[in-house]
Amino acid sequence: MRELLHASPKHIRAFEVVGDSMEPRLSEGDRVFVDIRYTLPSPEGIFVLWDGYGVVVKRVQIVRGSDPLRVKVISANPSYEPYEAAFDDIKIIGRYAGRFTIN
Repeated sequence: MRELLHASPKHIRAFEVVGDSMEPRLSEGDRVFVDIRYTLPSPEGIFVLWDGYGVVVKRVQIVRGSDPLRVKVISANPSYEPYEAAFDDIKIIGRYAGRFTIN
């Protein structure tokens, strides 16, 4: 697994995708692997995070010039509007490193 995910297994966690907010990039039931060493959204990318309501898989980017720091949380599915949150109000669990899909 180390070569596939470019990380030691001790740094990888798996989460199940629930819902369609990341379609077509990720599908409900996919298992995503995240590298828990990466908890800052720089560079932007796909992360697993606690958004104050639950654990979600989303694209996260820093809102440049924000003080205090804010992030934009973005779904791949255009049916879902992006939203902003204070960086201190979320907890990034890790950066997306790969997936296991059932489709």
